[in-house]
Amino acid sequence: MAKRKIFVDTDAGWDDWIALILLCTSQDVDVVGVSVNGVGEAHITPGVQNIVDLLAYIGRTDIPVYVGPKAPISYSNVFPNSFRNRVDSFYGFDMPKSGLQPSPMDYREGLRCAVSEYPQLEVLSIGGFTGLRHYMDYTGAAAPSSVVAMGGAVDVAGNIADLFAEAYPFNTTGEWNLFIDPTAADQVVQPCASGFYSNTAIRFVPLDASYQVPLTQDVVEQYEHLTNKAGTFVYYVLNLKLQEAQQGGYGEFFYDPLAAAIMLNPSIVESGGEQTGTFSVTCDFPDEMQDHLGTLVYTPQPTAKDSYISKVDAQSYYLLMYQSVSSAP
Repeated sequence: MAKRKIFVDTDAGWDDWIALILLCTSQDVDVVGVSVNGVGEAHITPGVQNIVDLLAYIGRTDIPVYVGPKAPISYSNVFPNSFRNRVDSFYGFDMPKSGLQPSPMDYREGLRCAVSEYPQLEVLSIGGFTGLRHYMDYTGAAAPSSVVAMGGAVDVAGNIADLFAEAYPFNTTGEWNLFIDPTAADQVVQPCASGFYSNTAIRFVPLDASYQVPLTQDVVEQYEHLTNKAGTFVYYVLNLKLQEAQQGGYGEFFYDPLAAAIMLNPSIVESGGEQTGTFSVTCDFPDEMQDHLGTLVYTPQPTAKDSYISKVDAQSYYLLMYQSVSSAP
């Protein structure tokens, strides 16, 4: 039986690293390409090189890495620069330098070639929708069969003000992957925008689902004894992120890895835990006091092709992640 083909679009954040490890070390899927943008958590040059080096670290130098877009289509929403600088540095982890370079091919051409070769190609979107929006206008482009996207918040609060209240104190409904480029997100998820993705099933894994899989001390301690490369790296990152959360008095959660895990094992979604409907993303606001950029607007529709995940089996997720990391190189 042929393996499912997956193309990953990422902004090279800490949870993106773990999501890539889950997918790229799996025996059940084949990652055929990774595009890295500079719109989100990492700056473009170090972010791209980090992904190249991470794939080499886990023995996947066969996967092409493409340089994605450097800036959003609209607005200038950004993560705090201090936050981005730490992501750029792998949070201080001594990652070996591979000496390898990203593909010289345009990321849109890389995705176009993948869709052409694999008509049932699936895309994991874990860095916003800027790249997928630019791809709509690319000559010869054809849409993938499905997109799983970490993004949005439906029935829970957003996380914009939580992370950067000094800059965005009034945005309590947006989520960062959509907030970074809300115009791009809206134009991808609204079928009426161009019809390009009208036959592509888009499945959101929003904060509603992520908040059900918190990063806890018990979870981190599972990885402490691992001596394989992936295990050593994941333990370092998780332990650091937990310490930061504890010191800052906030919760930390699995975002992108949950989306990747759901692609690997759909049964992580509990029965009745997926809601179909139509979506749009708020991409304008009346004034600064009413900043709702990046808000995912959901309208229930039982026959719709698109959906969001509302309930997951946390223990199944934790087990899949541990088994994946512990058995990786």
